[in-house]
Amino acid sequence: MGETATAAPEGSMIQDGAFLRRLYATMRQNERQLVAFKEKRNEALRKFAGSHYGGNSETAADPINSIHAAASVMIPMLVMQNPRSWVRTDTIQSRAFAWMFETALDRLMDEIKFAKTERRLVGDSIFSPLGISKVGLGADKEVELEHGIFADVGQPFYDRVDLDDFFFDPRARAWEECYFMGNHYELPLQFVRESGLYDKDALDALKPSESRESSGEDATDNASEIGSMRPDTYDLMDFVRLSDVYFPHENVILTIPVEGIGVKPLREVEWVGPEGGPYDFLYYHELSDNIMPIPPVATWTDLHLLINVMARKLRRQAEREKVILAFEDQAAEDAEAIKEANDGETVRVKDVNRLKEIKFGGAGVESYTFIQWLIQMFSRNSGNTDLLGGNDAGAPTLGQTAILQGNANVRVQDMAGCVYNHAKSAIRKLGWYLFHDPLIQIPMVKRIPNTPIEIEVEFTPETMEGDYYDYTYDIVPYSMTVTDPDQHAQKVLTLLNTTILPLAQHAAMQGSTLNVDGITEIVAKALDVREVDQMYMPSGQMPGSDPFGTQMPPIAPQPQATRTGGNQITVHAGAGQPTPGQRGPAAAASAGRQGPQRLQGAGNTSGGAGA
Repeated sequence: MGETATAAPEGSMIQDGAFLRRLYATMRQNERQLVAFKEKRNEALRKFAGSHYGGNSETAADPINSIHAAASVMIPMLVMQNPRSWVRTDTIQSRAFAWMFETALDRLMDEIKFAKTERRLVGDSIFSPLGISKVGLGADKEVELEHGIFADVGQPFYDRVDLDDFFFDPRARAWEECYFMGNHYELPLQFVRESGLYDKDALDALKPSESRESSGEDATDNASEIGSMRPDTYDLMDFVRLSDVYFPHENVILTIPVEGIGVKPLREVEWVGPEGGPYDFLYYHELSDNIMPIPPVATWTDLHLLINVMARKLRRQAEREKVILAFEDQAAEDAEAIKEANDGETVRVKDVNRLKEIKFGGAGVESYTFIQWLIQMFSRNSGNTDLLGGNDAGAPTLGQTAILQGNANVRVQDMAGCVYNHAKSAIRKLGWYLFHDPLIQIPMVKRIPNTPIEIEVEFTPETMEGDYYDYTYDIVPYSMTVTDPDQHAQKVLTLLNTTILPLAQHAAMQGSTLNVDGITEIVAKALDVREVDQMYMPSGQMPGSDPFGTQMPPIAPQPQATRTGGNQITVHAGAGQPTPGQRGPAAAASAGRQGPQRLQGAGNTSGGAGA
């Protein structure tokens, strides 16, 4: 739903009733193929949730939930926040627009809560063979619902597709070979009938769906049933289950009822959207000639089960443990006296050799040693998650621990690369919708390079330059994970000591000075030191002096930018007194000029924001 589309040509094979019947039969065949994968996924999710989650009490109690421990380390290490986009171009004149496009994409990531969806997809890719995402555009007539959430009209969406709702060509051995793929979803029946998006004749046979769960002899429990949160009936309103079927080779999307009512599709449109279609897949380990990848949890489960077999055995041994006092017949009075005595008291007995404390049962040392070895093997098999999660130092010294953690990160970095490639593909598709939106208008603030001047610009169709695929779309490395504040501060200081300070003299000769206040603010914010404003007092330094000891020429008056309408920016000279950090090309250019200077648009400002 929600694709940018045009009507498909009359008489196409997809509108043929016989073709639809064969399509439904093929979709059912694929559902049978996926039964085993869904059952394994549900079993792993039950282990992850544990026996105390909702209606999951039938699951065997696992005292050591190693699957939960590993997943709770892996997921935040792969994604914790929205990525920062990185748009590049080979042409200098387009760099300013590339910066504007980056800013627009980052704002879209915040609006659609990209990280929240990506985090769910990472969870799917750990427990399921793959995480499935779908991009599209809100309906151009009315607000459109996707998986229970209404999207704004014209707003690009980024949605997660559950494995229970996904289907594809059962003959394909790779995603590139699929003749079709698609997903089921649920919409209010009234919306479907009144939206104007669907064929009126096909709507006549449409009836409410009894349940969104799988049906038929090959049906499996859906993941949503693990917590017993799905009602058997829902009386508030009627819903209908639909399927979007994407045909990559025909470049067509077909919308049909899940139940297969009638011989005519509800909707048939041409896909007019980003290259690659609406779906993307996140997975880590492919298996040759098999379209379904291997999820990480598949290699964790056996060790998890064995760990908990031993844990339950140790529990039974510990529960059977008891210590009793045995005595001979002649020492009955002594035994009773000892029984009645409190801890630390003294008791007089006739013959202590006729009394003996005996221990029965108890957890065996060998079993305890074995379970410790199993936990260690699980951590190693899951990518050294104990070390990554901070639960195990792994080495006696800090240096050795750093080496082990670096080696442990090899597997995580490989998984992170898969997540970044998936997110990059999704962002590239979402950016396509922004680039081709004829009504888009996003205000933003841009700083002119080498000056303190900030100007207001707008991202509009008129500011767009070139073709969408003239630009390269990427993600800033490590931008999806949260850096430790201490590490971030250390990185800032390392950059300062290794690069900025050694080049300070050269920078001063080119008109740039060190912004001490700015650096201090960055480090103080990372370390959460809020009293930084109390640590500095005005030094009375003359505007023409250089903090590095080099005598600098007088500085031109600071320009001041005002908006005059559209993309016209007026820069006035002599408006305010500059600081040493305000030297640069823009200030030098404005020195000695009389009257306002006009800058034409955001793409023509000095140097470009992306330079």
